[in-house]
Amino acid sequence: MTLCPPSSDPIDAIYDRYRDAQVLFTANRLGVFSTLGRNAMTLEELAVAIQADPRGMRILCDALVSLGLLEKDETAYRNSAVALQYLTDDAPTPRSAILRHSARLYERWGGLFHAVKTGKPVPEERISPELEGGEREFAYAMADIARISAQEVADRLDLAEVKSLIDIGCGPGLYAIEFARRNPRIHATLFDNEKTLEVAQTNAREVGVEERIHYQVGDILTDKIRGEFDLVFISNLIHSFSFDRNAAMVRKCAASLTPDGRICIKDFLLNPDRSGPKWQALFAVNMLVNTEYGNCYTLEEIQSWFRDADIEFLEAIEIGNHSCMVIGQKR
Repeated sequence: MTLCPPSSDPIDAIYDRYRDAQVLFTANRLGVFSTLGRNAMTLEELAVAIQADPRGMRILCDALVSLGLLEKDETAYRNSAVALQYLTDDAPTPRSAILRHSARLYERWGGLFHAVKTGKPVPEERISPELEGGEREFAYAMADIARISAQEVADRLDLAEVKSLIDIGCGPGLYAIEFARRNPRIHATLFDNEKTLEVAQTNAREVGVEERIHYQVGDILTDKIRGEFDLVFISNLIHSFSFDRNAAMVRKCAASLTPDGRICIKDFLLNPDRSGPKWQALFAVNMLVNTEYGNCYTLEEIQSWFRDADIEFLEAIEIGNHSCMVIGQKR
């Protein structure tokens, strides 16, 4: 049989992308890549090890070969170089945790019709119990995507005059930990829930900066910030909240700044008319299916929060392909 060439139809190019993603999510959930490791296994060996149906495994693994994630000879499958780089338990650039998180998001996106009709997030009962995750699991997922970003942020953010900083909603803490690693005089405070801070504490120990990392358990919407700081850093958090809650959060953070202290908000920013860039517009949809009030925001909206908190806007710095750091200074 001769395979048809890829379609140039623009609708085809949109609607069938879910197939690649679900093949990857399923293989990750089953542990295909970590089971193989650096070994080659026959289909029968792999099916037994994963406790899966041989026919199902064959079809899945052949699809993974077509995606460049596995390699195949006459008798066995093995991980490709891409899989070894990203997808095994000991991968140097791990993505397993974020892929598991994304598999959960995939099921939420299946309820987008419901979310648009009601304005409410997709109910938890629509999500497979096997994909249930808590605060700790979310922190590990965020670590998968923060490792590289933290390097670039540390390269681009001026920390020369910073001795104390607080990372609000720090997640795994990789940004503040990287700041402290590069700047021996910095003391960083991590602000998040208890389970998440346990993950951050482990990360700080692994890097060897634990003596200069401090912790505050709290909810930024309801709890006080203790202390004063030269820098308040807020990464990938504003998209979880409403416009008004973000404005209140910025006011609270501004009150914790030292004289001439700065605030840095890093997030996925929309164009002024909110219709792009595409990745950010789609991420706003992600917040629709996942949260009660979340959204993506524009630079102008962040600037309005700054004005309301008596913060002077300094600059906006693009980070990676999707993020922007918006920096302001206390008047």
